[in-house]
This record gives sequence, C-alpha cells and structure tokens, in this order.
Amino acid sequence: MERNNPSVDFHVHYKPEREESAYDAIDLAVEANVKHIALLARSEVSPNFNQFKMYGETVGVKVETGVELCTSLSDQEVGLVGLGFDDTNDIQSWLGNDMKKQKSARLAKKQLSFLQSQGFNFDNLNGHGRLLSNLLSGEVTEKAINFCKIASDIPENAEVIKSIQENSPLWTKVKEDFGDKPEYKDVLVAKFLYYNYFAHGKPGNNTPKTGTKDAVERIQRNGGVALYSPEGNFNIDTWNKLKDIGIDGIMAWHGDKMELDFNMVKEIRSDGFLVLGGSDYQERDWKVGTGSGAMYISERRGAELSERLISNKEVSNVS
Repeated sequence: MERNNPSVDFHVHYKPEREESAYDAIDLAVEANVKHIALLARSEVSPNFNQFKMYGETVGVKVETGVELCTSLSDQEVGLVGLGFDDTNDIQSWLGNDMKKQKSARLAKKQLSFLQSQGFNFDNLNGHGRLLSNLLSGEVTEKAINFCKIASDIPENAEVIKSIQENSPLWTKVKEDFGDKPEYKDVLVAKFLYYNYFAHGKPGNNTPKTGTKDAVERIQRNGGVALYSPEGNFNIDTWNKLKDIGIDGIMAWHGDKMELDFNMVKEIRSDGFLVLGGSDYQERDWKVGTGSGAMYISERRGAELSERLISNKEVSNVS
C-alpha cells in the first residue's frame, strides 16, 4: 500500500542469517513511500550494517541501526528497542555476536526440550529434518516460531494441538487476526503455538535477558536512543520506572495499534520523550510503513528522532 505522504517506520525486521532480507525490506520501504526506517533483529546487530545504510542512501531511504531486546527490571520482563546507535565493537561484543551461534544453539535446545515437555513429538519430522538441524546448530536465529512450524506440521501432534485449541480465547483471536489472510494459511497453527508458549511472559520464553538499566545506558553511550516497547502490554508502573533510569521514549505504534490513548501520548511528548513506533514487519507479519493497513507515522517523528540522536551523540562524545 503506497501513501501519497512520506512516512517513517522504526520497527522493521531483517534476518541476520539471511542478510538479503534487509535489502528486501528497504525495497519495500521505497514502494510504500517510507523515507526513514530502522532495521531490527532480536538481540544482535549485523556486522555489515553500514552496507544496509549505504544501500538505503542509493534508493532514498534513511536507515537507522536497530535492535530489539528482552530485558529485566525489578524481576519484570521489559521489551526495549534501541535505535540509531553507532555500530561499534562495544555493541557487538556486548551482544555477544562473536558467540551468537553457540548462544543460539543453547536456546534452541531449551525451546525444543520445552515443547517436548508439553507433549509434542519430534520423531517424525515430516520433511523438516534440515530445518531442525540448523536450529539446533545455531544457524537459524529465529527459533521459537520455527519450532512451532515444525510441531504443527507433524501429524502425531494433532491431538495435543486440538486439546489446547479447545475453548481457547487465544486460538479464537489468532483466527480473527490472521485467518482470512492467505499468507497465513500454512502457519496459522504455528502462530497460535508461538503466542501460547513463547510470547513475552509465556512459560517457554527463556530468551536471555540483560538488565534494563545496563541496556539503556549502553545504547545511549553509543549515541543511540532506548525506547520502551510494550507490544500490547503497556504498564504505567514500568513506564515510571523507565523514566527514572533515563529512557528516551516509547514505541507507541505496533503493527497498526496505538499502545496508548491520545491524552497520554500528548502528556509523554510534552514531558520531552520520543513517541515512535513501527510495523513490526517480519516478511509475513504486517507491511512496511502501514502495518496491517491502518498505520501512518509522519516524517515529523523521524525528524524528532534525528534531533535526539544528534543530542545523544554529542553527550556520548563528551563523556
């Protein structure tokens, strides 16, 4: 969907193990008249990010570095998005990019073991043997959703899946949100399993967490901004704690939904915080620049981000 007015989108995913996905996302931004984006992966940053930026310049799209993090604050799980930081050795070493395959493999084994503990069978892989091997070796970083795809495609798991779908409001919601979209026909059950077991706060979510304060300070020290990313679970107490530790703002748009009401958005902006957001594009999920068709974030928000990044970089250079 192309809009006449240029827009911005600060939550666009790429896959580090398949870096052409970043270039594909930039091309989609061009088609949607999106002039300013942030490219994100979960808990890692491509060492080749400058190439994404350079490609963006050639096609008229400003590309910001990005990362999505699951952090821990007072025993609470808090989602953060870091934007615009310098892609330095400090960030790379902090995220452990040099050991990402080993970390990815360890997490994959935990996720597989968890699903097995819930009664899922992985003996008859039904053509998914190579994918499972790549998950367990750490070659594929998007693990949970892929395990759910494999589990949902194994006939022996049909009864287990049926038992958790019965009378499940979550299954009803997944069908309402994705059931009429052809691109989700073959992954509808996998989406349900992911939300049921691996989303934030669910029992299978054992994504390694860093301290929230450490993450905010690290991103800012490298000239970036750190933003609260509630993704449908905004908590006012968490927001107040984040303000105390120096958060830069909040990701208020997600997909096509506003996390906050208009009065709170006005209040947060008037207090000097950034209010940004994005589509959460992930090749299937939503569209760059428009979410599911209803999202629009004006270029003004991009200008505000650029101004804050300049300010944060000046502070980081002095310190």
